[in-house]
Amino acid sequence: THKISLFDICQIHHNEKCFSNAVAHYMEKYPTLWANFFREELGIPLQDTFSVSREVDAKVKDKKYKENTGGRIDLLLSDDDLFVIIENKVKSDINKVERDLGMNHTQLNRYENYVKYLIKSGDVPQTQYRAFLLAPNYNMPQLDDDKAFEPLTYRQICDYLEDKIVSLNDDDFTAFYHAMRRHRFDYESLCQYDDMKNIFYSRIEEYKRKKQ
Repeated sequence: THKISLFDICQIHHNEKCFSNAVAHYMEKYPTLWANFFREELGIPLQDTFSVSREVDAKVKDKKYKENTGGRIDLLLSDDDLFVIIENKVKSDINKVERDLGMNHTQLNRYENYVKYLIKSGDVPQTQYRAFLLAPNYNMPQLDDDKAFEPLTYRQICDYLEDKIVSLNDDDFTAFYHAMRRHRFDYESLCQYDDMKNIFYSRIEEYKRKKQ
């Protein structure tokens, strides 16, 4: 069981903005933890001093640049050498706008083009990038046309954090971890079953306390 948190009270388990904000917050709070995750689990040599930005405007203002850009990147991580693009999806799919249709593009292509422009411009120290689509196991969108993006599941993050939660002694982060755990299943029905179990066991614990 887990303690009832604001994620439960406000029913925001499927709110992508809330999850993205929480991920950004805890990346800033525990940078070494997340840098180790990227190094150990994804093979990305992200420095502990990386920064994280939310809702990054991916529109290139240079009129000479003809590639398709625009939209807002959910999470853009950067250190002295590389960018890490993270697009977070919980219930939604990959989006397209009208100008994408004739190019067989999606929002992911636009985000990649934006970061490639930054690197090519020479105005930033970064020389490389990696891109990930973060999503539940039960709702991982197809990435056939977005070859630069790699799938990253909530299960991968939860599995890595599972034995590190207690040592952090952070109730809010623990609540966030349990909110993410709902999205580690292969089927959404299993999320609902897990919720029911948690409610059932919580009621038993509450009954025991009242009987004492």
